[in-house]
Amino acid sequence: MIYFDHASATPVDPEVLEVMLPFFSEHYANPSSLHLAGQKSRAAVDKARMKIAEYLGVQPTEVYFCASGTESCNWALVGVMEPLLLRGQQAHLIVSEIEHSAVLGAAKFLEESYATPVTYLPVDKNGRVSPEDLRNALRPDTALVSIMTVNNEIGTVQPIRELSDICKENGVLMHTDACQAIGFIPLDIQELGVDLLTINASKIYGPKGIGALYVRESISISSWTKGGPQEFKKRAGTENVSAIVGFEKAVELANRHYKDLNIYVTELRDTMWKRLQESISEIVLNGEMEHRAPNNLNIWIKGVDGETLVKRMDLAGFAFSTGSACTSGEVTPSHVLMGIGRDIDAAKSSIRITLGKGNNAKEVQQFIETLTKVVDELRKA
Repeated sequence: MIYFDHASATPVDPEVLEVMLPFFSEHYANPSSLHLAGQKSRAAVDKARMKIAEYLGVQPTEVYFCASGTESCNWALVGVMEPLLLRGQQAHLIVSEIEHSAVLGAAKFLEESYATPVTYLPVDKNGRVSPEDLRNALRPDTALVSIMTVNNEIGTVQPIRELSDICKENGVLMHTDACQAIGFIPLDIQELGVDLLTINASKIYGPKGIGALYVRESISISSWTKGGPQEFKKRAGTENVSAIVGFEKAVELANRHYKDLNIYVTELRDTMWKRLQESISEIVLNGEMEHRAPNNLNIWIKGVDGETLVKRMDLAGFAFSTGSACTSGEVTPSHVLMGIGRDIDAAKSSIRITLGKGNNAKEVQQFIETLTKVVDELRKA
């Protein structure tokens, strides 16, 4: 199989797996235990927290481990907003229309459970949020803004510093989902200027089932699970030590190699896009090349059903994603593509290709040749 779906998940790097393995069978004790074995596990968790905090340029006490990027996003929004709402305070939330479902789902929960007023900011044809639109959407009761750093479908990079400056000027907290940014963009909190930030490991060749939430120390956020003192009494439950250790290693490798990776995948992507345009007629880029994650190529192939194309290419040995989402057996058009102005037919005819460090020029050429053939067959059918 030739894999072009790295925005969905990446394989675990051998170096990451190597550091994880001892924590399955040798250092397996509960980090909350007082005995020596437990304290070895505790030391591993503390070291990982410190190293990830160093990467973000924050204090270790500002980094909370959780089970995923989705949980982190939910915790950020609900953890900040819910205490205000429970006190009867009017609290307005702003998110963009093209956020990951983790943020949109949390916003919908707050709307339905607490009648929270939520503003969904539109984006331009390339998926960018306008700083002026954000400024105009702010209200005296706005409590939180959540805008992702890099979009997971079309790879759009948002002007996070400009947006966070506007929030700061108006005394509003800002969260960013940076799951698709880590490994491609340095995530220095001082540079970004945000108050809360979400990352996870599965997009940077780390294990699935582990994420983190950065929360600025001055911010009051509610506990996410109850019952124990873990994660500074904010998230009860025995820590996933092996995954946390793997997360630390994945962050270390991502930070060490991101410049080389950016150059490598950008060259592959640009070559792929150039040759695809030469080989397939009526093909359109969703978004723009500027302000785009270097590994992302989201394209609309006119006259071809995206789901059918993905299935046919899968049979030929290639894995990538469609521009639609399957929910309860029903295919629906991507809200991101609809958000940038594509109609339903265009959204259902779009595919997302996301490259990784394991891909090479030969695979790109094989993909182009096969895709060209399959598209031609589907258009003639």
